[in-house]
Amino acid sequence: MSKRIEDLIEAAAELSRADRAALVEALLQSLRQTTPDIDRAWVEEAERRLADWRAGRCEAVDAHSLLADLRQRPA
Repeated sequence: MSKRIEDLIEAAAELSRADRAALVEALLQSLRQTTPDIDRAWVEEAERRLADWRAGRCEAVDAHSLLADLRQRPA
């Protein structure tokens, strides 16, 4: 790890919890490689899924039940 990174980590550790969270979010956002086309496709997919759910064309399953079911399945 470079000295610069170590200095940044040390400086970040002195920030408030909220500021550290904002810094983490900004860093993660800088790593995400999306484009307007990708973002638009995800919005369209989410809207399609919501419309299907509202129309009764699919069933909603809560995350706890789904995860419990997946844990019981053989690997």
